[in-house]
Amino acid sequence: MSDHERFLDLCAAFTAGVLSPEERRALDEHLAQGCAECEQALAAFHEGAAALALSAPQEEPPAALRDRVFAAIEAEGARGPRGRLLAIAGWAAAACLAVVVFLGWQRHRDESERLDVLQAAGARSASLAPQADFGALRGRAVYDPASGRAVFLLENYNRPAGRDYELWAIRGGKPVSLGVARTGGSGEASILVKDLGTVEALAVSLESEGGSKTGSPTTVVSVAALAG
Repeated sequence: MSDHERFLDLCAAFTAGVLSPEERRALDEHLAQGCAECEQALAAFHEGAAALALSAPQEEPPAALRDRVFAAIEAEGARGPRGRLLAIAGWAAAACLAVVVFLGWQRHRDESERLDVLQAAGARSASLAPQADFGALRGRAVYDPASGRAVFLLENYNRPAGRDYELWAIRGGKPVSLGVARTGGSGEASILVKDLGTVEALAVSLESEGGSKTGSPTTVVSVAALAG
């Protein structure tokens, strides 16, 4: 299998939601470099998945179902301590379900926005050049001026004990914190940042745990200059 065929397979796997973190990072980097065929394939896979979902029979739950569920919870609550415990458990389960649904929707929305940035026609992409003593760090920053969003693709950003990496935008020559970078166990991450406005560069610094205490980067470890 050629490298390009492998990326087409990754596009299909992304649509199915079965990419590993390493595969997703590889696909992000490939798309950031500009590949019209993979972008078209990704769009086609998304359209196919949506069409398949919409083709399934739509079942409307009975209107009385919700009333019966809450009536059962209230009935259990009237049966003493054990009943109240079951009622609380019922409400807790409903709350947990709502949280799961919300997080799933939020993750899907962020994934879509991240892809929008990587595929944007006017996006600026630059390597996060490591500074002295941080040569093992690898990364790329992609910035879309039209939407004011950016994606940080990080590799080998393993967090030292008691320290955190922090993301920065350089705007008008001044650094603006974009928050702490949460990376996985292998130091990898694909991080979407929104509402940046106009920036000249993006950077990563090494700070004490929780981020900079001064509002400015302490030890800059990598910088991406966004030309054009």
